[in-house]
Amino acid sequence: MATTTTEPPVGGGDGEAKAFVLMGACERQAEINGMTFRPDGKSATGAPIYKADGKDFYIYYDPDCNGDVGPNLKPMWILDLKAPNRTRNVDLDGDRMCNYLARVYSDDKSHPPEKAQWWANCEGGFKEVSMSFHQFSGDTCEDPKHESILTAEDCAAAATSLRLAGRSFDASQMTTADWGPKGCYWNSAESTLILTSGTSQADSPSASLMVLCKERDTQALTSSAVGYSWYAALLPCALACLSSLSWASHIVAAA
Repeated sequence: MATTTTEPPVGGGDGEAKAFVLMGACERQAEINGMTFRPDGKSATGAPIYKADGKDFYIYYDPDCNGDVGPNLKPMWILDLKAPNRTRNVDLDGDRMCNYLARVYSDDKSHPPEKAQWWANCEGGFKEVSMSFHQFSGDTCEDPKHESILTAEDCAAAATSLRLAGRSFDASQMTTADWGPKGCYWNSAESTLILTSGTSQADSPSASLMVLCKERDTQALTSSAVGYSWYAALLPCALACLSSLSWASHIVAAA
């Protein structure tokens, strides 16, 4: 049986469920990388249910994923394609089996862990994968360490470096817009990149947008993302920091 290591749970000190971005899924599930998961009510257990923006992916807490079929398993957070039954206390998908995309054991039903080793259905079978959930803490690209991405080449390199949706990107795949603030945006609901000029007075149209930023004084390497260190700020005023240079992720607190 795989061991599980965890860090503190995602969520505010008030215990309120909050939206987050998922990163670290394996290649077979790489389309999930960069997806925004938002609270979508609660189950009968009292634990929050999270749903991906525009996609049928769910994260929920299940005290016993096979119900009354022995042996009883440990409580766990589950990533699944099937929506959980909100009236059930155990076996929330109702299949009397433990089928899922990924799971992590946890005794804390208030929030999934910020970072943990999940047992995930990957290429070649199940294996441990370090997945992380990035809470939003508020900021934009413009600060002493970071700046906006203003070219299609840099925008594509950032998205490739972060392995958003498990894909590689090039400048020809960019959608352009004139709303602001200007910069490079990832639409997690549609899995598309948008480069905006900021020439109009209109605000960004979607709550599923994530603005990609780069460190100041970083040379642009448009053929690959090597040498970059990126972070992603969720709008409106929501920050998740992703250090893709070492393929590790961490949270940057707002000032």
